[in-house]
Amino acid sequence: MVLAKDIQTIRPFMGLCCSCLPISKQTATVDIFNQNGLHNIFDLKPFLRDSGWIQRRFPILTRTFQMNHQHHYPDVSIAVFTNNRVLEAIQKTSVITYSRNAGKDTRAIQESIIKGAKKTLIKMKASTGAWILRLTFWFLHSVLSLFLKKLIVHRGQILMLQEAASKKIPVIYLPLHRSHLDYILISFLVYNYNVRIPYVAAGDNLDIAFFNKLLRKFGGFFIRRRLDKVPGEKDIIYRTLLHTYVEELLKQGEALEFFVEGGRSRSGKSTLPKGGLLSVVAETCVKGHIPDAYIVPVSISYDKLIDGNFCREQMGLPKVSESFFRAVKAIINVFISDYGSVRMDFAQPFSLKEFLDVHKRSDGDSTCIDVTPDSPPNMTSSYPNLTSAICASPDLDRGIVENLGKHIVHTATQCTALMSTHLVCFLLLTKYRNGANINELSLSMKILVKEIREHGRDIGFSGDMSDAIHNAVGLLGSKLTSVEMDSKNQNILMVKPNLNLPHVFELAYYGNNVISVFLMESIVAIAIVYVSKNPKTKSSGEIEVTKEEIIETAAEICNILSQEFIFIPPCKNLMEELSDILEKLMISEILYQDTGFGEMLNESDRNWSRNLSAAVSWADEDDEEYDFGYEAPVPQKFKLNLTREDIQQKMKFLLSVLASCCESYLTTAKYIDVSLKTELAEDDFIKHLNHFAKSQARGSKLEYNESCALDSLKVCVKSFSKLGILESYTAGNLRILGLQSDFDTKDKLFHYIKLLEAVTVKL
Repeated sequence: MVLAKDIQTIRPFMGLCCSCLPISKQTATVDIFNQNGLHNIFDLKPFLRDSGWIQRRFPILTRTFQMNHQHHYPDVSIAVFTNNRVLEAIQKTSVITYSRNAGKDTRAIQESIIKGAKKTLIKMKASTGAWILRLTFWFLHSVLSLFLKKLIVHRGQILMLQEAASKKIPVIYLPLHRSHLDYILISFLVYNYNVRIPYVAAGDNLDIAFFNKLLRKFGGFFIRRRLDKVPGEKDIIYRTLLHTYVEELLKQGEALEFFVEGGRSRSGKSTLPKGGLLSVVAETCVKGHIPDAYIVPVSISYDKLIDGNFCREQMGLPKVSESFFRAVKAIINVFISDYGSVRMDFAQPFSLKEFLDVHKRSDGDSTCIDVTPDSPPNMTSSYPNLTSAICASPDLDRGIVENLGKHIVHTATQCTALMSTHLVCFLLLTKYRNGANINELSLSMKILVKEIREHGRDIGFSGDMSDAIHNAVGLLGSKLTSVEMDSKNQNILMVKPNLNLPHVFELAYYGNNVISVFLMESIVAIAIVYVSKNPKTKSSGEIEVTKEEIIETAAEICNILSQEFIFIPPCKNLMEELSDILEKLMISEILYQDTGFGEMLNESDRNWSRNLSAAVSWADEDDEEYDFGYEAPVPQKFKLNLTREDIQQKMKFLLSVLASCCESYLTTAKYIDVSLKTELAEDDFIKHLNHFAKSQARGSKLEYNESCALDSLKVCVKSFSKLGILESYTAGNLRILGLQSDFDTKDKLFHYIKLLEAVTVKL
């Protein structure tokens, strides 16, 4: 007899707590995860099994009234306005305003400031209640199911959430930001499972008619995109109101949701964390206002982005502001389009208090930060707005908040499920830029899925690969891919990507989701090629390299791309992780040792031979005391094995993973070398750089047209500033860029160019 458990699919346990948090980690078991599979939220049959005919006839309405939410959502306005911090901010602002307006009535100034503060808080705060939530849930369930096929979640992850929510301490949901729909999906999902909804921080760009009311009723509160109205002058009252409002919500034990990356990703890749609201949560815990909080990294994967695409912005054109009529138009387009499925993944909740305690103890340990041989630890280098926290506090170590943000983003990235559109675009941009027939694409996709699962990651679709490809191509549309008959076989379809500007940016957006799976292997592969092709490593015509050379070069590449990716959690040692990756690649025989007998031994053979040699050795342990001399070990030298076709293909694949990214850096480096002669406003420099890169693409001088995306070039400029190639300073409201004045700047730049060119080497 075949049971259900015998045919169930065992999915990878993504998002498990890091080893640096042993107490939090032991709260979840793999068995609980494996015994609970995926569930489509729109499928209400499991909730209506005992319902009558009328209830089954109106399933959404029935499910709405099944909700048993007894939670009270407090209005903390009075607590905010009576908080000493807010009163002091009002008093300080009154003094500053009076000094600028001498002769005016002091009381009138203070009353005007208080009135403005109250108005600001009313405009900011959420407004929700039990019945409003029921109505909003019914509305969202009815609407979302019209344009989404499925909203999928893992039941095992929901059990972890329910367990965390039952502890009566704040739960902080921190999703990667991909779409405006992110704001409501988490609230919609947790409400469906009788977990209290979080208060959601939303940008004031969404504070538009109708939509602002919908968000507020579902727990949304609005924050200015720029906290200070006047550049260079802090708005003390606004910052204090925001800080205190969040703090008071946490004191009440309320759940909170905000986007640790800040704005939506324009590239499809995770971005470096921002420190504002995260520092407020951490400070509230450090000061003892709350006993603890559960941190929940979240990832939301879309078959097709509901917001449209970012091609206009990537071309360097100005962003179009949101408005009521644009929103209505977008909604109409949504209802007449197909957006496939959405997969939501919640990482294992971990204790904020445990994290702060562990990382406070290890603050002096160099293994807890990302370091490379050529760059000292920099606690603010990858945390651009950490220095402009909402309200700076001496009680909080900013380095710990930075590590917390990196942990969250890295964990959320690693628990992202990959959709069929992601895999198809990735393959079309790395392996099949000239197109491929369905059979080739299906085989490659099957192999890719197997490798993804071997890396501990999951996919967000099921079924036959050919069907998944047809579905993905249909969702991507004719602007991104073309389908035609194969010239060699008229019975087989051929899929070709549109590599022209600006459509290639959208293809890259979906494909970039897969990079994180192979990121570290790709880094090491680039290092192997660079060291192998470097004339300094050649000996008597033979290409030989050492592990040390490869790892040091890989660490240097990580340093270059440090503003682009979070390679490892801050508690891990980068050099050790790179060494582990290199060992795995050596097992696959990408590198080999020349034994002197014209044969190649793989890693297992070498281990076996060493063990055998030790076993039959005449040496006795006691003889060691007579070994008066010490001979330093000679570094083992290896050769790049390109004699096998499968290894050549693997190396080409690994190089292609970061090829377009490296080309962005290469283009920026060459432009700096040739064109940056005098100081220039940063915005103007980036605009000229984007124009140069687009002209290179249109002239077929770039291998990867997607490398000229504005967002990528901005990150490149930031990276070269951190590397000491560019220097910057602020003059008024402008940020000025120039070439670093050090004597070796050009030499460093030339070195980086050669290093990045390793991706383009023909194997």
